[in-house]
Amino acid sequence: MAKDIRATVEFPRTACPISARPGDTPATVDGASTGPHPEGSGPVVEFSVDAEDGHHADIEAMYSDGPVDRQRLAGGDSADCPCARLGALGCPIRRYTARNETLTLEFEASDYEHLRRALGALRAAFPDANVRRLRRASTPG
Repeated sequence: MAKDIRATVEFPRTACPISARPGDTPATVDGASTGPHPEGSGPVVEFSVDAEDGHHADIEAMYSDGPVDRQRLAGGDSADCPCARLGALGCPIRRYTARNETLTLEFEASDYEHLRRALGALRAAFPDANVRRLRRASTPG
């Protein structure tokens, strides 16, 4: 499936467990991606964090690569987490930023209809969500 549209959406005061780091430590989260769980038990979000930022009890540690830990959040119930909801909708996350109680996600949709369904589901679940940017992916020629 070609990824044609990118959307950037902000979620104030979200319940996303990735942004709720131990001791309210601001974490550097990188490489967030969504997809099916390897064992078929619903969507997951995988991401990398600085190893010194600690580990959240609800998040599975996958492996450590020096100063970076790769972690996985199984999102079987995506009701409280926009990341898991996007995974269930088949929308890959390309950028994840959690700052000052605001989560900002940039994700991809294959076409306008896919984007419309994803934004509708996000707004229904998270009424305070704010669409910041929509753009088409650049294509050759």
